[in-house]
Amino acid sequence: MLLRIWLYACLLLSLPAFSQQKPRLTVTWSPNVETYYILERIAVERLGNYGYISRETSNAHQPMVKAAFEAFKSYKDSAIGIKAAALLDTLRKRKTFNDYIMEVLVYTQPFPDTGFRYPLSGMKQHPENDTLLSILKPFLRDMQQFYVTAHVDEFLQRHRRFYEGAVKEVAKDIPPGIDQYMEQYYGETVPSFTVLVNPTMPIAPVEGDFRGIGPSVMTSKGKLAFMIMSTSVMLPVQPRLEDYQHFGFDNPEHTRFLTVHEFGHSFVNPHVTPYLDTIAQYSYLFTDSLQKVMHLQDIYSWEGCVIEHLVRLGEIRVAEYMKDTQKAKDLRQLHIGTYRFIFMPALEEKIKVYERNRRRYPSFKAFLPELLSVFKTFTPAKVDEAVKAGYQVQ
Repeated sequence: MLLRIWLYACLLLSLPAFSQQKPRLTVTWSPNVETYYILERIAVERLGNYGYISRETSNAHQPMVKAAFEAFKSYKDSAIGIKAAALLDTLRKRKTFNDYIMEVLVYTQPFPDTGFRYPLSGMKQHPENDTLLSILKPFLRDMQQFYVTAHVDEFLQRHRRFYEGAVKEVAKDIPPGIDQYMEQYYGETVPSFTVLVNPTMPIAPVEGDFRGIGPSVMTSKGKLAFMIMSTSVMLPVQPRLEDYQHFGFDNPEHTRFLTVHEFGHSFVNPHVTPYLDTIAQYSYLFTDSLQKVMHLQDIYSWEGCVIEHLVRLGEIRVAEYMKDTQKAKDLRQLHIGTYRFIFMPALEEKIKVYERNRRRYPSFKAFLPELLSVFKTFTPAKVDEAVKAGYQVQ
C-alpha cells in the first residue's frame, strides 16, 4: 500500500543488534521498477496529473527523474507512451494504483528477460486479480520491449554511480537486526528481505514527501519480503549527474521508519486475504467521515483501511517489543492523533492477548481472526465520534 507520512522526523528508531546474525537483507535496485517509473513520468504528460505530480511539476529535486524524462520524453506520443497513460488511467478509475503493478513486477524476470521468476498463483488472491492481470500482462510485454528498443539498460548503466550511491545511503541506515525482530514478533520466518531504491519514482517537490511500497512474493521456499522506496531528500541542483555527491536517500530517520512499515506489509497483507469476507461484514464502519481522513492517506477502500491499521499497529507493538517505549508513544501520536487511525487503541489492547499467549498463538496469522473481532465493538456513530474527537497520548 502507498504510504505518505509527513511527520516522521521526530521518530528516531533505536535498535539493539542481534549478535552473530546471518544477513538476509539486501539493498539493491531493479531495472523493471526503474523502467516502469520512467514510463509513469512520461504518462503524466498525457494524463495531466497522476499521483502527486502534474505535467507542470519540476523534477529538479530528483536528478534521475529529470534525467530519465529528458532522455525518454520523446516517447510520449509513441505506442508505449499512449498505452502507459491508458493503463494508469484505467487502474486509478478502479481505485487501484501502482502498488499492484509493483507486486506483479517483483514476480517478473529482470529485463531484458521475459516471463516470471515465480508463479503468479503466489500473489495474494483478490476478487479482481484476473481482471487486473488481464490488463497488466500485455503492458509488461510492451514495457520489456521499450526497455530493449529504447536502450533503457544503457541509460541505467551510464548512471550506475548514482544507483550505487543511493544503495549505500540506504544500506547504512537499515535498522540492525530488524528482520529478526519482525520475524520473532510476527512468528514467521522470511527467507529474504530486499530493499529496492528507486531514484526514478516521481514525488512532489515538497520537503518531506516520499513514496514507499511493500510487496511480497510467495514461493515454494517461503515468502520473500520487499520494500520499494523513492528519494526522500530534495537535492540542490547540480550542473551534471556526475556532480552529485548525495543521492536523495540519506535520511536515517525516514529509512528506519519506512523499513518497519513496508516490511510490515509482507507480514500482514497475505494473511488478510482469507478473511476478506469477514472484513467486508464490517464495511458499514467505513463512514463518510472516516473515508475523508483515510483518503488523505491514499486509502480508498475498507479493506485497505483495515490493512493499514494492522500494519501501523505492528509498528507500535514492534517498538514496544524492542522496549523503545518513546518510539511507540510517538507512533501512537502520529498514526492515531495525526492520521486518525481510530481503531488502533482497541486493536492494540487486543493484540496484547497475542503477546501474552504465544504458546496458544505462535504467530500473528493464528491470532488474526480474534484480532478482527475488535470491529464488532464499533458502530458508525462511535466511529464518527472517534474521528471528530482525535487522540492525545497519555
